[in-house]
Amino acid sequence: MIIEASFADELRDLLQDIKEGASDPYQGLRLVVEFFKADEHFLNMVADSSGHVGDVFRFEALELFAEYAKQIKDRDKLIEIVVELLEKDEYGVRDCLI
Repeated sequence: MIIEASFADELRDLLQDIKEGASDPYQGLRLVVEFFKADEHFLNMVADSSGHVGDVFRFEALELFAEYAKQIKDRDKLIEIVVELLEKDEYGVRDCLI
């Protein structure tokens, strides 16, 4: 198993890459949505008993999602994205999007 604190740092680095590499808010939002959709994969890679990995989703990913979401003009599409993410929240790390 991967050490959870170091894995959480790697996930933070990935979010930073998204932030630095997204060419516009729409692309940034799409990438953060894909990050959230990968939660099952990420959380199955590590025993997250201390919650370090889950916290990356609840705090850093949420913050980046909100940053991009504020810039999206199509609010209906944004609601659709959030609802889709919440429908498949097997690990409870997406409920922060509400």
